[in-house]
Amino acid sequence: MIAVNKQKLKGPVAVLYGGESSEREVSLQSGQAVIDAFKRLGIEIVALDVKTAELPAAITQHGIRHCFIALHGGA
Repeated sequence: MIAVNKQKLKGPVAVLYGGESSEREVSLQSGQAVIDAFKRLGIEIVALDVKTAELPAAITQHGIRHCFIALHGGA
């Protein structure tokens, strides 16, 4: 189990998942598990599928300072 200090998290956590690799489906499943866990902990998240999201714009728009990378596979 990972301890999370919610007081140190400034703004939402971006969960980066999906993508375009051959392991996209695994990444979608992993990302959803992370999203669900953060929600259970009461941590504000922004889910970003890196295949479809405009990452720089989304990061700026949502004030993201922390990311959890749930991507799989190569570039």
